[in-house]
Amino acid sequence: MPLCLHANPNNFIVLCMRSMDSATFGRRLRMVRRHLNLKQRELADRLDMDEGSLRRIESGRTNPTLRTLRAVAEALRIPLYVFFLPAPDFEAWFRAHESKLDKSPI
Repeated sequence: MPLCLHANPNNFIVLCMRSMDSATFGRRLRMVRRHLNLKQRELADRLDMDEGSLRRIESGRTNPTLRTLRAVAEALRIPLYVFFLPAPDFEAWFRAHESKLDKSPI
C-alpha cells in the first residue's frame, strides 16, 4: 500500500509518497531503531504512543500520520527526508552516518 500522508486540510499540504510503501518505511524505522539499541517499548515511550501502534508501523500494517513521522525523525535524531530516499541513497546515507548516529538517551 503506498504511503500517503495528508496534513490538516487547513494547511493545504498533501504529501504522497508513491515510490515507497508503508512496509518499506517500517523496515527502515526498525533498522535504525535496532542500530540505536532501542527496544520498541523505549521508542514508543519517546513517541508517547503504545508499543502496539509502533509495532504496526514497523510491520507496515498502518500508515503513520505526518505528526508521527516528524516525531519519529526527531526521536531518532534523523532528518525526516532520509526515510523517503530511494533504496540505494538510503543505504548510502545510513552507511555514511551509521557511526555518527546518537545512541545517547534523549
